[in-house]
Parts: sequence; C-alpha cells; structure tokens
Amino acid sequence: MLRYLIFGLLYFYAIANVNDALLFLGLYVAVPLSFLLSFLCKKGNVFKNTYVIIFCFFLGWIVFTWLAAENKGIATAHIQRLFGVFMMTIAVCNMATDKRNVPWIYGVYVLVFCAAVQYAYTHILSLQLDAAGGRLNDDRLNANVLANYTFYATFALFMIGEILDNRIYRKIFRIAFLLMIPLSFIIALLTASRQVMLVQIPLISFLLYFRYIKNANFRTRSVFIVLAIVCAIVFSDSISRTYDDSFLKERSEKSIVEDGRFQVLQEAVDVGLQHPVVGVGPGNFILHSSARIFSHCSYAEAFANHGVIGMLLYVYLVIYFINRQIKYYNKTKKTLYLMFTVFGVIFAFYNFLYVFYSDVWLMSFFMFVATNSRISWNSDRTLQISKY
Repeated sequence: MLRYLIFGLLYFYAIANVNDALLFLGLYVAVPLSFLLSFLCKKGNVFKNTYVIIFCFFLGWIVFTWLAAENKGIATAHIQRLFGVFMMTIAVCNMATDKRNVPWIYGVYVLVFCAAVQYAYTHILSLQLDAAGGRLNDDRLNANVLANYTFYATFALFMIGEILDNRIYRKIFRIAFLLMIPLSFIIALLTASRQVMLVQIPLISFLLYFRYIKNANFRTRSVFIVLAIVCAIVFSDSISRTYDDSFLKERSEKSIVEDGRFQVLQEAVDVGLQHPVVGVGPGNFILHSSARIFSHCSYAEAFANHGVIGMLLYVYLVIYFINRQIKYYNKTKKTLYLMFTVFGVIFAFYNFLYVFYSDVWLMSFFMFVATNSRISWNSDRTLQISKY
C-alpha cells in the first residue's frame, strides 16, 4: 500500500504543476514526502547507481560554486530549486528499483503532459489564440516547457505500451502513442516551437520502426506500411496548407543567428570563458545576459554558472548513458536498449535548446529512464549468468 501512497503523491504533484492553488502543496509536501517514503520501498541502494553518483557529484559542484556567486540570493534560490530536483530524482529512482513500479512512474510524466495540455486548452486557448497569430504561452506554462513535456509523454506512452502484460491495456497505450503523432503537430503549431518537430519526427520515426517494422512479422509490417502511405496521401495536403499559414513556419524561416536564444547562448559561452574554473555561480548567468534570461542550453548554462568542471560533469552524465545503452545492446541484442539509445541521443541534442538539469520534471525523467535501463540490464545480466 505504501507504494500507492507514493504514487498518489507524485500524481498529485503532476496535476498541481500548473495549478497555482495546489502548487505549494505539490512542491513542499508531495515531493519531500515521496522522497522520504521512497526509501521504504526501494529494492537496492540507489546511491550505488552510477547515474545517481555522477548527478550527485554534479550537484555537489554546483553547491561549491555558490562560494563564487556574485549574487548570493539568486544562487541560494537556484540551489533550493536543485534540491527539489534532487528529491524528485531520488524518489523516482528509488521506486524504479521495483519493476512493478516502472509503468506507474512513466504514467506520472504522461499526467504532467496531460495536465499541461488541459491548462493550455482552458487558460490560453480561451483567449482565442490561433496558430497564425501567436504562441501557446503564459506566465504559468512556457511554450518551450510544453514542447519538452510532449517529448517525454511520447516516449513514456511508448514504453508503457511495451512494458504492460495486459493485452487490452497495452493496446490502449499503443493507440495513445499513435495519437501523439497528430497531437505533436498541433502542439508544434500552437507553441510555434521549432524543437517540437526537430525532436518528435526522429523520435516517433525510430519508435515506429522498432515496434512495427524491426521486430514485426510480415503481416504487421505490410499493414503498417500501407496505412502509413495512405495517411501520407490523405493528410499531406491539409498538413502542408496548415503549416504554410502558421506562425511556426514564419519562425522556422528565420536563420538561427536571428534567434534571440543564439545570442544568449554565445553570451553564456563568453561568460564561461571569462570564469572557467567555477563560473559566476548558480543561476547568476542571468546577470550577464543582455536579455536577463538563462541561456536555453544546458551545456552553456552549466559552463557559465559552474565553470568547465560543472559542464563536463553534466556532459559526462549524458554521454555515459548513451554509451551504456550501446554496450547493453551489443551484449544482448535487445531492441529495448536501442530505444534507450535513441532517447539518449535526442535528449543530448535537446539540451542544446533548453536547460534541463534545473527543472524538477525534465531532469528527474532522464534519471528515471537511466535507472530503468540499469535495472533492466542487471536483470538481463543475472539471467545470462544463471544460464551457465
């Protein structure tokens, strides 16, 4: 029963994420409680998890760079935020050590996406926003954040459809995954976020290949290919016309150099070069940004705020994950690890477009997926050993 209480807390926070009235309870009650209670449900020492160890070193270095912060108030607030990231990460990683919990944890991130979409529909679209005239964006829900949630929800729905044993539930989640294809296009139009299509097209393409072509029988492959061709013929014209009339197309036609975020990224790199050892301190890059915003790039942000060591620790965490998946696949030939590899490569790319490590939902999901992979590998390795 305890694990269901923890999931109740996590699911509550997922809903509270875009609710001003509930957000305080989510942040200061649900997350700390789920963090503490998760230690009573874990099956193994989470601090022996290599991913958690690297991440803890990264967070430890960030805390150390507080000493060099120009503005201690901003640095302290940033560290407090990272403490929330740490608690959420440990909570989901602890729960992931029990395989029964894995689909439930993926479900948390699907609910975060659903809550964000519901909020956007009732609070932003109600202002008569249209695809040609603006972005799905307000003070509570940033357009880029919704784009990030779309990426996570797509992968989560796919994984749930792979994990579940119940055939009916598995089919439901597989249909839900397919529905993310048109929904991703709609979200891309409404948020005018170019990264949605840059990320969703390769992600969905690879996942469709893994499910319906790579390991499928001849009948399934044939049906999928025919349906894909029919859908392309039927919908291509309307999709093209909708895109041509959208703000997304207007933004996409601009050179990357014209994008304000490119300038901020350059500024972050310059600040990092000027303060290469410990950076300017947690969250302090905004004081050096001409637009007074963060760099929208995890690597540049870590470099500017925490110096080359901070950046390298984060880069190592991401690269280590990708390398592990390739190794696991070479040893087992299981498609599961190819799926994780694709996720890791896209995550690495996506970090050039947004700062992930300081967001509770964005970083904890990566760490959960990494732990899911690690637990799966330990299980596969144990099975291989038992055969000899």
